[in-house]
Amino acid sequence: MAIDVGALAKVPKGLDLAKAVALPVAGVAALRSLRAAGLGPDKRVLVTGASGGVGRFAVQLAARAGAHVIASVGSTARAEGLVEAGADEVLIGLEGLQRPVDVVIDSIGGPQLVAAWNLLAPGGSVQSVGWTSGKPAVWRPGHPGSPGPAPRPAGSTKPASAPLRWPNHDPY
Repeated sequence: MAIDVGALAKVPKGLDLAKAVALPVAGVAALRSLRAAGLGPDKRVLVTGASGGVGRFAVQLAARAGAHVIASVGSTARAEGLVEAGADEVLIGLEGLQRPVDVVIDSIGGPQLVAAWNLLAPGGSVQSVGWTSGKPAVWRPGHPGSPGPAPRPAGSTKPASAPLRWPNHDPY
């Protein structure tokens, strides 16, 4: 198959090719969602489904950008390695979250997406990157936190290689 060279990215020495092929899927989804949310060092970032592929990348990238990262997982067993990946806090579900967050990267959907939406600080951003719950996200009509008729999903049809090039003047 002929591929435009602009759609390619060099695999760094020492990176296993099997791991490298996952970057354009999970890594770029996390990267684009964080960029779309306006990630910065002064932000509080909640990552739901933090033990999954997109979630782990989001935790690492947000931490590297200097954000305060809150990783939400479904069980204690799923929390393994998230502090080492850069999470400042690890929660089971959303229990114990005391202060509003600026950014939510959600891969769960359903009722958890609604609950995470309600934890946003004014001007905050929710990026929905998955729907592992398989349940609908239902807001009460007229609820002040309602996103309106249709939240726009994060994602793009642009080639994935551009955000993966290094060095990049905008690492996130």
